[in-house]
Amino acid sequence: MQWLIIALVVILVIGPVMYLAPTAKDRRLTALRTQARQEGLSVNLSSVPKLDPTADERVSAAGAERDPRVMCAHYRLPLRSSLLPFAQGAISQIDLLISPAEPTRTLRTVTSVLVLDPTLDRTLQDTQLEFLTKLGAEGLYEHLEQLLSALPEDVLGVSLSNTASACFWRERGSKESGEVVRIKRALEEFNQHLTQLLPASPKSV
Repeated sequence: MQWLIIALVVILVIGPVMYLAPTAKDRRLTALRTQARQEGLSVNLSSVPKLDPTADERVSAAGAERDPRVMCAHYRLPLRSSLLPFAQGAISQIDLLISPAEPTRTLRTVTSVLVLDPTLDRTLQDTQLEFLTKLGAEGLYEHLEQLLSALPEDVLGVSLSNTASACFWRERGSKESGEVVRIKRALEEFNQHLTQLLPASPKSV
């Protein structure tokens, strides 16, 4: 009986410690994100709209509308140049998501692969699409295709702004497999093109 009591006490003491210990997944993600910051990338937890949700995911049994999303991380590389005006201040960031093979949402396409965020209101979508179309005529779409081909397969989309480019990544890789370096190089090359495409900063008055 005494040994049973001792065993129970040990379990009560060690149990919470084991529960709080990082899992193999936690250690892998920590290594990825630490490497990313060492490479000059900022990492934030994020999510993107799910573009192919089922009917049950979109509407609850009680008839309430849902906003199904996919959890991911936002890997962001700042532009090296000074702050640039992005769509004359009308847009702070544009998220371009990779369309699934069989989407179940109404999507507005930008390229054969990329679509606008479907949760945005129509007016903001129009503004984003107009701005992208102007840059597309100057080669943006070609650079976006090159960026996507250089990124890991589990990337859900990309974003661009006047200060950085980024990708939404599901982080299925590992530090040893080199995806972080791959992302950094792809975004770095894209940033060079983006800096040339965006209008120059206006002179202060």
